[in-house]
Amino acid sequence: MNILKNLFSNLILILTTNIFLIVSYYQLSIPISILLVVVSLVFYLLTNISNFGIDKNLPKSLKTLQKGNNLILSSFILVIVNSFTLIYSNFNLIPPITRAFWVIQLVVSILLILGMIINSLFRLYVSSLQLGIKKRVLFIIFWWIPVVNIYFWIDVFKTTFSEFKVEKEKFYLNESRKNLEICSTKYPILLVHGVFFRDSNYFNYWGRIPKELEKNGAKIFYGDQESAGSIEDCGKQVAKRINEIVEQTGCEKVNIIAHSKGGLDSRYAISNCGVASKVATLTTINTPHYGCDYVDYLFEKVPSKIINKIAKTYNFTLKKVGDKNPDFITAITNLTKSYIEEFNKSNPNSSDVYYQSFGSIIEKLKKDKRKKFPLNLSFLFIKFFNKSNDGLVSLDSMKWNNFTFVDETGLSHADMIDLFRENIDDFDIREFYVKLVSDLKESEY
Repeated sequence: MNILKNLFSNLILILTTNIFLIVSYYQLSIPISILLVVVSLVFYLLTNISNFGIDKNLPKSLKTLQKGNNLILSSFILVIVNSFTLIYSNFNLIPPITRAFWVIQLVVSILLILGMIINSLFRLYVSSLQLGIKKRVLFIIFWWIPVVNIYFWIDVFKTTFSEFKVEKEKFYLNESRKNLEICSTKYPILLVHGVFFRDSNYFNYWGRIPKELEKNGAKIFYGDQESAGSIEDCGKQVAKRINEIVEQTGCEKVNIIAHSKGGLDSRYAISNCGVASKVATLTTINTPHYGCDYVDYLFEKVPSKIINKIAKTYNFTLKKVGDKNPDFITAITNLTKSYIEEFNKSNPNSSDVYYQSFGSIIEKLKKDKRKKFPLNLSFLFIKFFNKSNDGLVSLDSMKWNNFTFVDETGLSHADMIDLFRENIDDFDIREFYVKLVSDLKESEY
């Protein structure tokens, strides 16, 4: 039904934006001409501001995305049809169409289509997560250049249409299971971030994952440890956070889901900080449980002066955004194979906790242009040490108790936490976490 509405709307828009040619050609009286022009402008305005053809059940953000997508398609159709109409009429002026009316029609077409483009871009730019900065800028630069603009128009439409389709399906999926609360685990979820990031209200390390889990009944907390510190110090901070959550909520235990170095911080907290009885499960995601070969290599090859300069800059900067005592060098040193070998000896698994791990790799870089900088480059570097890696951690290093290889499409270290908020073909990272947490619920955790 919405498709038919949009087809009808586009047909009327074509007539509306060519109203002066129509009025001139049929030699309509002045009152009727004025009436048609006014009606056309009213319809044009309603088309731009109303939710005609929009799914009324969707949340506001998705309605905005759908409207913007419809308008960008309509503006593209108008550019093609009106360009053909104006070019044809320019070389075949048929009385009583005069040159004056043709010029008026040209100006009106440009203004109306430009208004629709601006409207559509505003809606898409505020509602779309998948367009990205690059596509936004390129479209603004090239939309007005004939022939060239067709590529960018189609690209924007394809991107936003695909996003709308995915998010609409996601919305109705969550609506259908809302009352089931499939992620309402017995114990709340504690998300523990990796190195060089902090838990932030402004940019969530875990992308869209926490909201997706909460929509399905999960209670989410965050580790809130330093972005760069020793495993020992960060582990103590995670343990402190666990005690706070248990005390504040009376939940008795937590389920930890930890990414990258956060998995090592969590293991330390469980093994050495007296919170094993307060942790039901530990799920690690792409965690270097056996260290990183290339870190040892870099410490050996890179001059200490350069490392110290980087460390000083990092530590100074992170103090400004929340870290109390950032220690870049120690954080990196704690990821060497030699350090982790000793760490594993002194941090055995607790019999009170259920452990499981997940890992992914970037499979074939040439066929997967989607990988973001700098992981696309670090992947190539780390291949010299470990052919199978996610851009930062080798597959072998991720394998801990009850390991599951996530191999659907080739997923980077950042993809596994939805860091870039990017929809991935044939793999839904949000649904992956919903399944993970729902499995914990089914296991009565």
